[in-house]
Amino acid sequence: MSIKKPQLFFYFFLILGIGAYQFLKPQPMLRKSFSGVNVSQFSSRGVVDRIINLQIDVTRENEITSSVSLPFDFDDSLQYKWILGQGVKLIEGSLLGSTEKGFTKGQPVKIKIKVSGFNSQNNHHIGFEVSGLKNNHRIYAEGLISSQFEKSFENTVQNVERLKAENSGAQK
Repeated sequence: MSIKKPQLFFYFFLILGIGAYQFLKPQPMLRKSFSGVNVSQFSSRGVVDRIINLQIDVTRENEITSSVSLPFDFDDSLQYKWILGQGVKLIEGSLLGSTEKGFTKGQPVKIKIKVSGFNSQNNHHIGFEVSGLKNNHRIYAEGLISSQFEKSFENTVQNVERLKAENSGAQK
């Protein structure tokens, strides 16, 4: 049984086409990220690794404290920015700045400001952003605190989760 000329051309072009496709097909993008870390591509700042741990609290009357920590030792500094909502005014501290160089794994650095107009009579917000570079990757975190936490979306989610847990425990 011999292969005829048309069949030979067909197989030749089939193998050539498969080879060309394998060579020219788009390669999947490699994620250059720290292992086990959530990567968000939904940031107005571009693709960032959200690995900075951030906690924002009202420590005293009108004193807002942001605790920033990292899950690894970090030799450089981080840049931060406070964003004050409508009706909130800065009394003490700086809205823009940098932390001191050198973070120890899990040890928080506290950044404080004192404000006026952040009270529970009206709903006010204060935002905080912190970022830096680690191995040419942008690391980032952002947070928001509300003066009326009980009306916030986060509180609603926490209450729903609590009710789900109570209902699942009661059904057992």
